[in-house]
Amino acid sequence: MKKLLTWPTACVLLITAVSALPLFGQPVKGDDLLLHYYRIAVVNAFWEEGVFFSRWAPDLLFGYGSPLFNFYPPLSAYLLTIFYWLVGANGPVALNVFSIVVLLLTSSGMYLAASKLFGSFGGVLSTAVYCWSPFLLLQTYSRSSLSNALALALFPWAFWALLMLYERLSWRWLAGTAVLVSSIFLSHVVSSTLFIAPFIFMGGVMALLEPVDRKRRLSLLAGTITAGLGLSAFFMLPAFGEIESTKYAEEAARVDYTEFFADAWRWPEQSVSGVSNAPLPKTVGLVQQWAAFVALIGTSIVWWRNRNKTALVVWFCMVIGFSGLFLTMAVSNFVWEAFTPLQGVQFPWRLLDIPVFWLAFGLGWLGSLLQFETHWWEYGAIFVLLAIMVGNATPFLSPPTTAVLEKRPLLSDASRVEQQFGIYGLTAWGEYSSSTVDSWPRLSKTVPTDRLVSLAEKMQERPNAFQLIKSTPWELRFHTTNAQPIELPMLVHFFPGWQLTIDGQPARIGINAAELMVLTIPSGSHSVSLAFGQTPLRAIGNGVTLVTLVVVMGLTAVNWGAAQTDAVSTNRLPVDTVQVLAILLGVVLMMKVGVIDQITTPLLRQRTATQIESIPQPTARDFGEIALLGSEVVDDEILVLYWQAKQVPTESYRVVLTLLDGRGVPVKEIRNLHPGFNRTSTWEAGQVIRDVYTFPEALEQAPVAYDVLVSLEPEFSEERLPLQDSPESADATWAGLVKRGPDEAVFGETAVSQNANFNNQISLIGLDREPTVVDNTIQFGLIWQSERRVDINYTVFVHLLDENNEIVEQSDGQPTEGIYPTAAWAPNEQILDRRHWVTSAPSGNYRLQIGLYDLQTGVRLPVTGEGALGDRVIISQIVINGN
Repeated sequence: MKKLLTWPTACVLLITAVSALPLFGQPVKGDDLLLHYYRIAVVNAFWEEGVFFSRWAPDLLFGYGSPLFNFYPPLSAYLLTIFYWLVGANGPVALNVFSIVVLLLTSSGMYLAASKLFGSFGGVLSTAVYCWSPFLLLQTYSRSSLSNALALALFPWAFWALLMLYERLSWRWLAGTAVLVSSIFLSHVVSSTLFIAPFIFMGGVMALLEPVDRKRRLSLLAGTITAGLGLSAFFMLPAFGEIESTKYAEEAARVDYTEFFADAWRWPEQSVSGVSNAPLPKTVGLVQQWAAFVALIGTSIVWWRNRNKTALVVWFCMVIGFSGLFLTMAVSNFVWEAFTPLQGVQFPWRLLDIPVFWLAFGLGWLGSLLQFETHWWEYGAIFVLLAIMVGNATPFLSPPTTAVLEKRPLLSDASRVEQQFGIYGLTAWGEYSSSTVDSWPRLSKTVPTDRLVSLAEKMQERPNAFQLIKSTPWELRFHTTNAQPIELPMLVHFFPGWQLTIDGQPARIGINAAELMVLTIPSGSHSVSLAFGQTPLRAIGNGVTLVTLVVVMGLTAVNWGAAQTDAVSTNRLPVDTVQVLAILLGVVLMMKVGVIDQITTPLLRQRTATQIESIPQPTARDFGEIALLGSEVVDDEILVLYWQAKQVPTESYRVVLTLLDGRGVPVKEIRNLHPGFNRTSTWEAGQVIRDVYTFPEALEQAPVAYDVLVSLEPEFSEERLPLQDSPESADATWAGLVKRGPDEAVFGETAVSQNANFNNQISLIGLDREPTVVDNTIQFGLIWQSERRVDINYTVFVHLLDENNEIVEQSDGQPTEGIYPTAAWAPNEQILDRRHWVTSAPSGNYRLQIGLYDLQTGVRLPVTGEGALGDRVIISQIVINGN
């Protein structure tokens, strides 16, 4: 026990504490939370039937069944269910405990692996870089992908075990490493596929760097991979070999991979604490990437100078990491187009699993370069790096929470969330359902409640002479006597593995128009058996796994191999340097808890129950069940709405955006049934939803600006909800002004200079040319320049004055005919305001004078400058002929 209480252990625990802060409360509400959480009910149902593992989940897809664990790795679901029972059958607590344990596995595994290479100091730095990576935290919280988070936690354990295998050259370490490799395969298919090739490559590099026992290390590596694949063969062979029997290809084809490249070098924008659909980029992290880049350069120099093995190992880690990072960015699209199997990944940002792990060794190596006499400024620099990493991670550590998870999830709850959220078969798109299912069914008559329904209960009808022999959720045996052939529809979807035998002979299973299995029984007396069983691939996979398991268990009993020297040389620092590092990590934790999580910063806005700091609230915002908590315009073209459900909405509402030009004329309406990417009927009480809109078509021309009004209407009606807090009983509230400013300055070579300043708000700096009269139409353009933002949409008056300074005619109107009103102008923008009107004035010499006034009050702006006359200015002489 005393040995565990070390400064490196303290560092690992502090790093884990920062990562796990959101878990000390209600469960985090991530995108994939429900499909992972309600698998507890599925696994429990198996166990209650005395079945430890089943590829077929009879209760899913509304009772018609789904081959969930034939394709989705089962490890995370089974571990979560074990934690569920360990904490007293409390699902929300089990979910948090499971996530904390996974984060602790992540940090401890990374420390073990990195400290083998760099010593304790470098090991701690690599652990911080890995555990505080935005992408790893995104998988844990924003996505709530328990399986992906578990795989990322096992990556460093497998790499550490490989280092130990090369050091000890022991069969036992081969067995242990193989178990960890297989655990990754049983956690997440994509992550394991992305991990295994770099793992094999790095294992080969480290083996070849050793002049002694090189062949033995390569043999051990080959044995490890073979055993790891063998242990997971029962799952991997059917998962890959039978995927064509599912809807996966059909559903995957709906995804355009080009829309899902990573934001690799993007710093996260300011977010709101606890908001759903937060603006979180897909990135490894800026400190992680820059430190890795420096390490790439540094290891190149060190290897060139003294052939240091550790430097070369780290150099290869950096190359692997940056290669993976490159493939996540849009610039690599030519590779995706040339190598089409990559597109099966669907989301290029998934490849961030590669750099998030391998680049983490960069900062650890840099830390190992510190000398024994570490100076205060070096610790200061390390503290700054740690603080920046936590800052970069802060928006990812402020996720929304949920209070609606059932303490004891049942099969009926799983069916409810399948229907409510469209997560058919407890997968994102129902992609593992049978390919014979063309449309998603309604709830079956045999929808499960708190138990699995037997196959006999799923018979739509029974023959007259029917003798039931055995019925379970996976097997049905009965005897029947009938004078005519009969067809017995089953409320079950067909999938390879279902086998029908009649009198011991295989028979064909039919599928009817309702996409259900049909058992065709010939006339006479027959014994009938229907069971979900093996396919050739499943049988082979099971056999390979069983044989491998026996071999691996045998290897653990063999004590062959003696301790060797470290496979890779390290530079270890004294313990007191790690002690200082632990103190710095403690300060970072206190800053996170005591400062960053309490106040609004450039990283995170705090919010109360009814308000978000620094985000304007509409004057009217209460739509009854839903309130518009705030709205803001970002970069002039993006409108962000923040909705809050005051109670669980009784139905789905559409958000209606109405765009008004400067004259108040509606020019466009936009309707959205999925604000924040979800129907309002799925929102929880108190939940705050970030809802983002851009207006590419409306803002094509420039300059242009629109006021945006927001309304809500029921899904099946166009009668908009009234605002409860509007004294005028309005049904729309103003949310902001979106615009696209002038693309360039408009003061050209033909422009005529002017110098008129309207109350230091707007200046008239010129005319685009001298005013002209063509076919009795006066034409000219005013060149305005905004001096600062104004809140009023001013109107321009233009007067035609005769020689006695009398107004002969006038033309009033907003600049740019209201398309780009003055309230939209940004400081220093130049706006060309073309004006023309047909004149009936008689021939003669005239002058043009202009001014600005508020249409609501009639108050004019004072003006100074050449030609100014208090509240107006003379801009030009003009001659009219022919009237």
